[in-house]
Amino acid sequence: MIVNCARLGAGELAADDSVRPIRGQHVVVKNPGITEFFSEDTGLSPDLVCIYPHGETVVLGGTAIDGEAGLQEDPATARRSSSAARQSNLGWRRLPSSRPESEHGQHAPRRVSR
Repeated sequence: MIVNCARLGAGELAADDSVRPIRGQHVVVKNPGITEFFSEDTGLSPDLVCIYPHGETVVLGGTAIDGEAGLQEDPATARRSSSAARQSNLGWRRLPSSRPESEHGQHAPRRVSR
């Protein structure tokens, strides 16, 4: 068995032109006591709605932009992600708004897809 873990270099390494980047971004905020995970199917939209509690923090997401490889964080995307998470379900309105004092960070990872 051969496992190709070359990430964005996988296409070149395996001579596979169908490998492409997908840029993601999510926001990490202080957890106000949420214990349940939530994820909404947004169809083909690059904007994702998810809430993933991790102890003291909550990950709010995010994006999945096909074909984009950039790693820069986008403040507008962060605001949309946190707003969509708060509006997704009445029980999640306890989430703090994405203000500097409540935000622990933004992450803009990328992954590959075929």
